[in-house]
Amino acid sequence: MSKCKVIALANQKGGTGKTTTAVNLGVGLANEGKKVLLVDADPQGDLTTSLGWADQDSLPVTLSTQMEKIIRDEPFEAGEGILHHDEGVDLIPANIELSGMEITLVNAMSREFTMKSYLSELKKDYDYILIDCMPSLGMLTINALAAADSVLVPVQAHYLPLKGMTQLMKTIGRVQRQINPGLKVDGVLLTLADMRTNLARATADNLRQNYGRVIKVYQTVIPVAVKAAETSAAGQSIYSYDKNGAAAKAYVPLKGIEGLEKDSVVLLEQLRTIDKKRLDDYVGTLDRQQMLKVEKALCSSTGMRKLDKPILMCLCPVCAKPFFESKEHFIQRADKNQKLRETCMFCNTRQGYDYYIRKKYNNQ
Repeated sequence: MSKCKVIALANQKGGTGKTTTAVNLGVGLANEGKKVLLVDADPQGDLTTSLGWADQDSLPVTLSTQMEKIIRDEPFEAGEGILHHDEGVDLIPANIELSGMEITLVNAMSREFTMKSYLSELKKDYDYILIDCMPSLGMLTINALAAADSVLVPVQAHYLPLKGMTQLMKTIGRVQRQINPGLKVDGVLLTLADMRTNLARATADNLRQNYGRVIKVYQTVIPVAVKAAETSAAGQSIYSYDKNGAAAKAYVPLKGIEGLEKDSVVLLEQLRTIDKKRLDDYVGTLDRQQMLKVEKALCSSTGMRKLDKPILMCLCPVCAKPFFESKEHFIQRADKNQKLRETCMFCNTRQGYDYYIRKKYNNQ
């Protein structure tokens, strides 16, 4: 199993499409052969209902059950209570009992890391874990952000949900500084949007203008669709319920949540420096392996090679002279203001200064 990525879907505003996005993103990844676990971290249990388990109160094991055991330091089986959906995703369900966890966590030891402790036991079995957060910024949401590698923010294309983005980003920033320094923002996803209206278009423009230069705002917009709303009652994803509909087609690019939304090409024919103010939108990221390929291609197209790390040496004038005359090395004073001479590292008799020396390549 490859390294598991934990993604929290969070927004303190309700009705922004978090649950619908969690279901459809999870099933979309499962359709690509990924092992996916969905976590219902909302006491309302909407994710559990959306996947077909309408009677949450009858479930013997839920997220609340397992977190309670961790708080009490009781033994538990990590896979206990996990439900399996016909569309290839697994689910940790939730019910109203989870609402009491907010109070319990206040006095718990290492309270921010309770959910992380539980999920860490499950990560070895999955490629992705998606956490559907509750519509608030309480202890359960903080737990989800502490456990996550990244956060995806669904935002309804209306004024009030957009207004709440500022508080959410502040909360994410505090979690990054104090609890989870590795937490990243995958991006902001516009949902429930009717782009025929002036309000939706203005909201989209405002979001991209205010946030697009610092975080990714997906080009994909999830449209308002009756069929998408009906999927919860059917206990299915949009791919099963209406696979040819507009909503299903809109969710497809999100399956490439890491990196870029669409198949892309890095063009290296023209290299330019531009002012950052001219950048209109944040379109995605490249991982380390992709950046190494870009670096290799850049070196090849420009005729440059990656430079060796320079060596710091103390040399007297006699021992430094061959390096100055060499066609194979660069040499320069490490500190031009150095006044105190030290023993040469080559001859160990004369006094000299510190120099940086590295290998010179043919094109230099």
